[in-house]
Amino acid sequence: MHCIHCGAEIDDKAVICVYCGSQVAPAAGMGTANPVGMKSEEEKKQNNLTTAAIICAVIVPVVGLILGFVALSKSKELNGAGKNLALAAVIVAAVRLALEVIYSITTLIPQIMQIVG
Repeated sequence: MHCIHCGAEIDDKAVICVYCGSQVAPAAGMGTANPVGMKSEEEKKQNNLTTAAIICAVIVPVVGLILGFVALSKSKELNGAGKNLALAAVIVAAVRLALEVIYSITTLIPQIMQIVG
């Protein structure tokens, strides 16, 4: 077998490469889990989705709100991965949207009153 990190030939039963020290197989009892610090492809996609949600929440709150709810539902499938950031996106988007509505109402009512009266 060859090390997936340095390419050196190592024993087939090796868990750690003797040349570079990298983990090449799960340790006993760990099953097929990812090595420490490594994220699955789905978790990486979830991070991208939640990041997009929080950015859109600030720039375009309606889109941020939608993406935030999508990210929240996806986080349930991934055992809570990205839940906190998705929740933050929903909260930021909702507050920003509420502030925009309040601002719009307070600026439109005087203009409507001038037109009517």
